[in-house]
Amino acid sequence: MGVAEGLLGKWVKLERERQGSVDGRSDADIRAENARLRRELAEAKMDNEFLSKATTFFVASQRDRKNLS
Repeated sequence: MGVAEGLLGKWVKLERERQGSVDGRSDADIRAENARLRRELAEAKMDNEFLSKATTFFVASQRDRKNLS
């Protein structure tokens, strides 16, 4: 065939991985997407925590203004 055995084995492995996933994405693609989604989730959690603290601060500030009036 003129193809090195190692290269042929690699092609077979890649094709098996490709066929193993329903949408044709490789394991590497799925791992990359999972990493991206984990980063996005961590960022969203930090944003949520910040907004929660900011809300608490502004509510307390408004309450203090009412008490001074």
